Amino acid sequence: MPYIISEENRIEGVEQKTTPNMGGKFTPKRRRFIIIHYTAGPSLEGTLRTFANPKKQVSAHLVIDRDGKIAQVVPFNRVAWHAGASSWKPAGSRKIVGLNNYSIGIELVNAGPLTFTPGSGYFTWWGAVVPPTEVVEVDPKAPESFHKKFWHRFPGEQISTLVDIAEALTSWYGLEDILGHSDVAPGRKTDPGPAFPMNNVRSALYGRV
Repeated sequence: MPYIISEENRIEGVEQKTTPNMGGKFTPKRRRFIIIHYTAGPSLEGTLRTFANPKKQVSAHLVIDRDGKIAQVVPFNRVAWHAGASSWKPAGSRKIVGLNNYSIGIELVNAGPLTFTPGSGYFTWWGAVVPPTEVVEVDPKAPESFHKKFWHRFPGEQISTLVDIAEALTSWYGLEDILGHSDVAPGRKTDPGPAFPMNNVRSALYGRV
């Protein structure tokens, strides 16, 4: 579905939340990327509680639940605290340091890497059982696997919503690329992980992989 961004830099018709965890205003030339994260937690509500806690010092602009439900936490003209120590060198451009100041952060509700116990099944880090239909198996020797074999699948509804939102953001703000947290913080972060279809999403948004 098409999403409309208001003059208040918020998506019309979605749940709006507040957080004390945000920086100042973007300058238009600095707002260049979308950065994707997984929550590594069980629910949208839990993530929103974390973002509302000033002691956590963390936030993102949007959270997208597994069924495609959206909550906006930070308006798009303000800096969210989602990337931490980070850097990126776009092709043909200078290296950028501190991606909070250059990006819109989107959190997807997803457990991330899973553990497997023979005879018992797949589990999240907090001990919840994950059905086999929600598991993606990758080669743990591949560089993008982070030495983990099993990952939580991103549902189609969630990815479809993300693409629609990212299209609206790209059109409204003239964004140039979509990145993973692990792209801008390699060795420190693994999200969104190999289960996230980055090539497909980037191709849908920008016509390239």
